[in-house]
Amino acid sequence: MELSNVNYPLSAAVSRRLNLYKLILSVLVVYIHANSAVAELAEPSWLINFRLMISYAVAHCAVPGFFLLSSILLYRKPFCWKENMRKKLRTLGIPYLLMNTFWIAAYFVAQQIPGVQSFFSNPDKLIAQWGLRDFANAFLGFQKGSFYPFLYPLWFVRDLLVLNALASLLGYLIDRFPNICLTAAAAAWLFVPETGIFFMDIESICFWVLGGVLVKKGISLEEGDRIPMALWVLAYAFLVLLVMTVGRPYRWLARLTFVTGVFFWFRVTALLRSPRWMDVLGKLSAFSFGIYLFHEFLLTFAQKAAGKLLPLTPVSRLLQYLLIPVVVIAVCIAICGVLKKSLPRLYGLLTGGRG
Repeated sequence: MELSNVNYPLSAAVSRRLNLYKLILSVLVVYIHANSAVAELAEPSWLINFRLMISYAVAHCAVPGFFLLSSILLYRKPFCWKENMRKKLRTLGIPYLLMNTFWIAAYFVAQQIPGVQSFFSNPDKLIAQWGLRDFANAFLGFQKGSFYPFLYPLWFVRDLLVLNALASLLGYLIDRFPNICLTAAAAAWLFVPETGIFFMDIESICFWVLGGVLVKKGISLEEGDRIPMALWVLAYAFLVLLVMTVGRPYRWLARLTFVTGVFFWFRVTALLRSPRWMDVLGKLSAFSFGIYLFHEFLLTFAQKAAGKLLPLTPVSRLLQYLLIPVVVIAVCIAICGVLKKSLPRLYGLLTGGRG
């Protein structure tokens, strides 16, 4: 499968920027999940709004950015559906199964220990009480009203697997009708209520289509470099503040902010092209997928522990929100480094051969 009349080269410099982009998006994903306020705590509105600004208005663009990038990297050159699916089952499918299984097993064991049971409570029922349908839903996320697997950040990996399975069909449509596909995807994402197609998030499909259309039309992400960084910052900051003040009820405005964020953060990588930044961040970017995979377990435990052990003042809660993700990211990188050195085969299986 290939898109006709496509010329979409990636230089070594752009490839390095894409690796930095993945690292930035992984950090943003951690901050999305950091906004898990404790329901019984009364918090001042400024703290709630600050967390929403970072985790919603700013960081929400992370997963759409991953779908866009995955689509670009696939469609930019010819691919064989069978070979691509074999590769994706190794790089996505095996990590998906292993991490979801580990998460379920960890919760099951923890729920048997009275001292830590509260840290691993399940809102529906204990895992020991599950039936076959519950286990199937934990891996596929087909339950109406919640299309997430048990380790819910893995919905991205699940949707990416499905999109790769549909890549030839979607590529054919994009190749034949790029403008129609782009218009339909944009209209669906901007105006259709949040829902799924079967169990897939509509956002996944829309940004996958956008990536294919960019390749078809030969529009590089570097085109954004033509716009001065100062203008990017002003426009993005304006949209974020607009969403936080008047825009949350307006779906299209929030989504305009998200799509701007997708391209804004790639533009930021142009500021990190010095050898010093590239050397340090380039090494860390090898662990981007590991951060995505491992952060949820650590983040959940750290937040619950902090809620029980640290003061519940607004300032303390703010510092927890800002600093716990930083610690979690550092621990994820350390775990990746230790596993890669000590258990390389296991690390390869968990990360799909990355890093």
